[in-house]
Amino acid sequence: MLVEYLYSPSCPSWKEGLTRLLEVLEEEGLKDHVEVRRVLVPDEETAARLRFPGTPTYRALGEDLFGDTPADRGDHEACRAYITPEGRVSPIPSRAMLKGAVRSRLRPAVQDLGEGQGTERR
Repeated sequence: MLVEYLYSPSCPSWKEGLTRLLEVLEEEGLKDHVEVRRVLVPDEETAARLRFPGTPTYRALGEDLFGDTPADRGDHEACRAYITPEGRVSPIPSRAMLKGAVRSRLRPAVQDLGEGQGTERR
């Protein structure tokens, strides 16, 4: 199973967003079944082509893991904002939000693949 991690290094939360994803995959026992591909978004042309809403963006099977993709900005320097369950704005999804997305969207897909596909990449 492939998860794309779309990011721009101009957004200061890009490393923390990737680290949190890798930690959650480990905690959920999916580390060995999910390949994480970092997708650098270096310019506006790439951002527009990828319909990039901002850093960090998590996609699997071509869909945003959070399903509520904001309007495509086409701005490679955009930082994405996530609304936590407590109503706070955060530059990355909370651990609980990311676990929920992994459990609802990734785990079923991995199980459908027989939980034997893919490896992690950083």
